[in-house]
Amino acid sequence: RKVDLAVAMAEVSTRNAQAQQRRYEAGDAIALEVHDAEDELRRARLALQRALVDARQASIRLDHLTGELLRRYAALLPDSPSEMRARSAFGLRVGRF
Repeated sequence: RKVDLAVAMAEVSTRNAQAQQRRYEAGDAIALEVHDAEDELRRARLALQRALVDARQASIRLDHLTGELLRRYAALLPDSPSEMRARSAFGLRVGRF
């Protein structure tokens, strides 16, 4: 729901910024009004990105709580502590960690 609302707000802000720009070009608005509308648009886009990240994090937390993450990535886990140390040492040598 939060993502849907953020998408709607970004769409409204886009239309408002475009309308203010047209008003400015027609001489019916001042530059400050255009700037404010563009600032509102930037904030709406940022809020949308934050909502998308929050939704992804919530999905990951839910997958963790239900065991889905373990099912999905179990094959990638090392079989023993020594294998884990070997993978970590390899990652450090090649600059992956």
